[in-house]
Amino acid sequence: MISLKRVSKAFGSIRAVDHVSLEILAGQVVVIQGPSGSGKTTLLRLIAGLELPDAGVIALDDEVVSAVDWATPPHSRGIGIVFQRSALWPHMTVAQNLCFAMNGLSKAEADAHLHEILERVVLTNLRDRYPSQLSGGEARRVAVGRAMAARPKRLLLDEPLTSLDPELKGRLLTAILEYAHETGATVLYITHDREEARAVGHVRLCMERGRIVG
Repeated sequence: MISLKRVSKAFGSIRAVDHVSLEILAGQVVVIQGPSGSGKTTLLRLIAGLELPDAGVIALDDEVVSAVDWATPPHSRGIGIVFQRSALWPHMTVAQNLCFAMNGLSKAEADAHLHEILERVVLTNLRDRYPSQLSGGEARRVAVGRAMAARPKRLLLDEPLTSLDPELKGRLLTAILEYAHETGATVLYITHDREEARAVGHVRLCMERGRIVG
């Protein structure tokens, strides 16, 4: 479960997140849609532990992980995250980027899991390429696969299907939803695309001017 209680975050005079309270149950897929600048990405970064709240508390499975001026580190939160920028390791191949996220697996387990992830995100034929050799859409698919590779309890996705053609967007969206169903992961999915939002979420919310409005 992901729980936020009256969480706020400002940057100078701009209140990016304004007293947001939100509860996402374990295994739920929740979509937050809204225009650029509405605070969606900042909300995701707060949950991930990449920003500190100015007010309020954030809890994961009833354990407080963020409060004013204090937070447990992102790597301790059981979270996989996909940013709007793919942020791949440039010196690693596609396969190495995916394997880097796999902790505590034997070589045989890691090889099997790698094959599974490559198939999920349609990258099997690109496994030995470096990020500089990928298109923007291919890099997005690697970023989504890397988030899945760690088998996180919570998956945070910030516009994950940007730069993908409609057919591939549909396949990757199916892969994300199948992953959530098979693993029971809690998913928070951010998008500005209404059609995408309708296709994804068990629960759809809107964000405007730093607030959840419905």
